[in-house]
Amino acid sequence: MAYVKKGTTGVVDNSKKKLSAMIKIDADKKKLIDYGEEGNSLTAEVMAAKLQEYEAAKKEYDSALDSFTEKQNLLDAIEDMLGEFNKRILKSAAGKFNQESDEYEMLGGKKPSDWKKRSSKKEIPAN
Repeated sequence: MAYVKKGTTGVVDNSKKKLSAMIKIDADKKKLIDYGEEGNSLTAEVMAAKLQEYEAAKKEYDSALDSFTEKQNLLDAIEDMLGEFNKRILKSAAGKFNQESDEYEMLGGKKPSDWKKRSSKKEIPAN
């Protein structure tokens, strides 16, 4: 099972487009335009810094996911191996003790004498 890496969202794409437009407007006006309010500056520099912060956090997130994926794959492989061990142990116990033994049952096997007998006749429902 692989974890899903963070893709680019519409908000981030939109922010990049706005940043490009802000930079062009600043260049055309030959000054830095502040789109924020008093005490809450919102310039092309602020927007660029926030996008860089997003990219750094996304890179860190994706790196952590790679690590989690590796751990998940390791756990899955060990679990598969344990399942194979369980089958081998039960088969070996059947050979060493036989399927009717208490040892076989203690290891999780079901004695053939305990198996439910299937009937060959189908029951006809009463109307």
